[in-house]
Amino acid sequence: MNRTLLKHYLQWCCIITYSTILGIYAFAKATQFENRLKIATPVNELSPFRLMWAFYGYSTTYPIIIGIFQLLSIILIIPRKTRLYGCILGTVIISNIILQDIIYAVPKGALFNAIFLQLLIVIIIYFNKKEYFQKMKSLLSIESSPNFKHIKVKQKIKNLVISIL
Repeated sequence: MNRTLLKHYLQWCCIITYSTILGIYAFAKATQFENRLKIATPVNELSPFRLMWAFYGYSTTYPIIIGIFQLLSIILIIPRKTRLYGCILGTVIISNIILQDIIYAVPKGALFNAIFLQLLIVIIIYFNKKEYFQKMKSLLSIESSPNFKHIKVKQKIKNLVISIL
């Protein structure tokens, strides 16, 4: 098996693993924080983990919104053209989870799962680094002229939206 084919298979293993694990978490958001109103302990006596759980359990709307963004990350990470955007969105989501897991003393298994998901994103980015660096350079470059009205920011934004769609 040649090196290019091996990288291709490894990348798809990472994509499928990431999508499967995050998809399970996303679909569980509707029921993950059930029994939220059964906390009879005063807030100042709750452990950090229980406090976070009570916060997320206050309304099902917020966890469902998080689940929708997780699903969007999966949808974007699968096609090659939008994979970078899926990686960026996934990094934002997973970084937030990692920080909350650390700050609110969530059981270590959840933290390790979040770190594993972020590692999969880093590997996916690594396999596409040349393409991604060029794409990021293109997206972030602003061609300006002495006349400020000629900055082509609108065109860059339009191209970004079109490439996502």
